Amino acid sequence: MAEREREIGSEQGRGGGRGAFGARTSTSVPESRTLRSSSPFAAYRLPAGRSSIPRELAAENQRWRMLGATALILFEEGYAHTTVAKVAGCAGVSRKTFYEHFDDLAGCMLATYEMAAGSLLDAVQAACEEAEEGEDPVAVAARRGLEFAAAEPTLAYLLGVETPVGLPALAAQWEKLIAKLASLLALAWETEAQDPSELPSIGQRAMVGAALVLVADQIGRDGGDDLDVLEPSLTALLGRATAPPAIA
Repeated sequence: MAEREREIGSEQGRGGGRGAFGARTSTSVPESRTLRSSSPFAAYRLPAGRSSIPRELAAENQRWRMLGATALILFEEGYAHTTVAKVAGCAGVSRKTFYEHFDDLAGCMLATYEMAAGSLLDAVQAACEEAEEGEDPVAVAARRGLEFAAAEPTLAYLLGVETPVGLPALAAQWEKLIAKLASLLALAWETEAQDPSELPSIGQRAMVGAALVLVADQIGRDGGDDLDVLEPSLTALLGRATAPPAIA
């Protein structure tokens, strides 16, 4: 297992610097940082000893703490320095418990990424559905996405940084995420000029991917304290990604 952790780190160091669809990925990753607003995930640990909490709920609590701990360590130290020992320690569980939930570190990272992507998709979909008549659904979605990033900066950051070559499943999840986001935003327009049944173009997906990188870069600089400043740029970028083509 330790050998595989070193392999992930070394392959990340050989990464190309571009994500899916050619979008430049975030590279402003300090060697070490902390979030002033972050709480140790061990704080959510259930009391030790016998408990009336069902075993299934206790296991779910452990899993969520490990996913959150993984996101935090990836943010603070990067892929190359994330280990099972650090994840387990941050989550307040033993290595034995870690391996009861995940086969290896790569599986834990993938589960964390899928959780982050699903959370963002839920937030954006809700925003598109709740936009009132006369509101720009893309602007509403951009605002909701930034609210999600402010509340969960480690998750939002994870979705916009370069994934290591040794974890191709993460790159595949990134492609899937931005395709789904582009589809949600395109459907929100509901225009005759744009067929909602068509898959988003490479250009549309590239701009949505660039929006994720933009947010991650801002979080990398200030920990997510000033994400509001991105709203005009993010709305414009996503608007270009989803607006119907001009009619001559």
